[in-house]
Amino acid sequence: MPEIIRRMEIRIDEEAEAGERGTLWTATSLLMGLRYKTPVINRLLKGVREMKESVVYQAIQKEGKDIGHIEEAVSTLLRLGTRRLGKPSQQVKARITALMSLETLRELTDRVYDVETWDELLV
Repeated sequence: MPEIIRRMEIRIDEEAEAGERGTLWTATSLLMGLRYKTPVINRLLKGVREMKESVVYQAIQKEGKDIGHIEEAVSTLLRLGTRRLGKPSQQVKARITALMSLETLRELTDRVYDVETWDELLV
């Protein structure tokens, strides 16, 4: 496998436009992810700088970070809300978990101590 990656690197460097190189390496990484574990991919692609400069790679990284922030905001809202308003119903949990706007989740978290019930919070 390292030999294949080395040959790919040579061909990509010689044949691809500068702006295409990162996209090709990102695609390579994504496709490798269908078969190999992350540590193997990282080891094989170590040193491939163009991938991190790819807009596709950067978009994937941003998406992952955004999802992580949303999951943390949901967790924080449910934790603080439970302390203030009591255990939420399954319906309330489902409504909060379905929220995909970090701004909305933060606004709700800011309002937790201004309301008396989960329904009042979610209006």
